Amino acid sequence: MNPNNFVSADIRLCILQELERDADYAHNEDVIRGLLAARTAHDLSRDRLRTELYWLAEQGAVSVDDRDNLLVAK
Repeated sequence: MNPNNFVSADIRLCILQELERDADYAHNEDVIRGLLAARTAHDLSRDRLRTELYWLAEQGAVSVDDRDNLLVAK
């Protein structure tokens, strides 16, 4: 398996874990980026985070809502 696949898988798992910690199971992309940087050392660009969020949405793991150009994952 490509090492980049392991990193992507870990990022996705961390996103899901951060959503699970929230009472509403939802965060906007800015909050997710901050949490990942602080708790997991995944310092992602907005584009990379959006890519991972959309991938998770395609898999049916989260829903993604675009609210005035700010993504909210739930």
